[in-house]
Order: sequence, then structure tokens, then C-alpha cells
Amino acid sequence: MRESCLTLLFIFLLFFTMKVDSSGGGALKLKGPTQVSNTPIKKYCINDCLARQGDNKERTVSISSLRRGHNTLERAL
Repeated sequence: MRESCLTLLFIFLLFFTMKVDSSGGGALKLKGPTQVSNTPIKKYCINDCLARQGDNKERTVSISSLRRGHNTLERAL
């Protein structure tokens, strides 16, 4: 029961924090840091932990790296 709840929570977070890259390639893009009063604020710790690629302050994340991160999270819990 606990594992299924964690999986649903993880999918829920992915759905609301990421958008599918419309150019294809099987990658998801994270929204970059937001600007508040000209001060960059990193909204999610995941932005720091993932590969920094892409343009317009967006991070490109491969599906396999998300799976590795999810497996690491499950082992930690």
C-alpha cells in the first residue's frame, strides 16, 4: 500500500511540474527558475539535481534518468 501511494505521488508531482517536449525525442522539460523582483528563485530541488541542458532556462531530463531517480527514492524510503 505504501509503495503504491508513493508511486502515485511521484507520478502526480511529475505531471504537474513537467511538460512533454513537443519536439519529440522522448524528453521531458522542467520549468526553470522563476523571477521574483529580479531575483532568481529555484522552485524545486530537482532542478539542481538534474542535467542542465536546453534553452530558455529549461532543464531537459531523459526518461531513464527519471526512472533512476525514482528507484533511488524508493530505496531511500
